[in-house]
Order: sequence, then structure tokens, then C-alpha cells
Amino acid sequence: MCDQQLKPDPQDIRIEYSALISYHNSIITHRFTLLGLFLAAVGIIIKDGVSPQDALFILALTIALYIVELRNRVLYTRMSKRAMEIEKIHWGLIQYNRDENISELPLFCRFRYNELKDELKKEPSVDLKNELEAKPKFWNKWEVCLLPASHSLGLDLLYCSVAFYAVVHLVYHLFK
Repeated sequence: MCDQQLKPDPQDIRIEYSALISYHNSIITHRFTLLGLFLAAVGIIIKDGVSPQDALFILALTIALYIVELRNRVLYTRMSKRAMEIEKIHWGLIQYNRDENISELPLFCRFRYNELKDELKKEPSVDLKNELEAKPKFWNKWEVCLLPASHSLGLDLLYCSVAFYAVVHLVYHLFK
């Protein structure tokens, strides 16, 4: 039986945190490598025109790889939450103190800023607020941001666009 009363060894926590950073980097690399291979495959398939079989294959491939993308997001979220737990509970890097002007946040808290408790987000320093709310230059130029800029949103739009393209070709060939 596991004794839950013992405090974990600090060295074990450091090793776990290092592993989480490594896995985090692996997932990010995997997401974009998979995306590149997906786009290359779609490009090769459609270069000479799209038959109904090609459109069906593209749709199936899109759905399959989007499922993998969603699983990567789940892994990313779970690892980030565990890293935030280490930062807060084991290292005490996050203190919920209203009177204290918090100007620095640890790494994974910056990645998942929107999931922090309201006490932390209430009064961030000017530098931290500017850093966390940074927008791509395009949004700053036009001062209009209809959608939040994120990799996940971009990947969602890309996979949906390819799926829509395949469905349009299937419908076109069906009623041709």
C-alpha cells in the first residue's frame, strides 16, 4: 500500500518536472511534424485532381489525424496541470496573496494563464500583463481581434478546412 503521508523527495520532483518539460516539447514537435506530413500528403493526393475516392480518403485521413491532435491536446493539458501543481505545491512559486504585486509567474503558469485562479490574474504587473496579452503583429496593426490567436485554433481551422474541401468534392461528384 502506498503511504500518502510521505513528502516526495525534492530530487524526484525536479526529475519529474524536467521530464514534463521534455514531454511537452515532444508533443509540440509531434503536433507540427504531423501537420506538415498531413499537408504534404493532401498536396500529393490533390495535385492531379480529386476523384471521389481521393476526397473520401482525404476526409478519412483528416478525421484520423484530427483525433490524434485532440489526444495530443489532452496530454498537453494533463502535463501542464501537473507541472503547475509542482510549481505551486512543491516549490511554492505561486502564492495566492492579494496584497502582493505578483510580477513573475513560473513557466507552465504562463502557458496556462487563463486557468489560474482569479486572485493571480486580478492585478498582474504592467510588464506581465503586456507579456501575457501580446498579440501577433497583424492584430496590433488592425486593432481588431475576432478570434484569440492560438496554435490550437489554427490547427482546428486547418483540419476543418481540409475536411470541408473533401466534403465539397464528394458532394460535387455525387450530384455531377
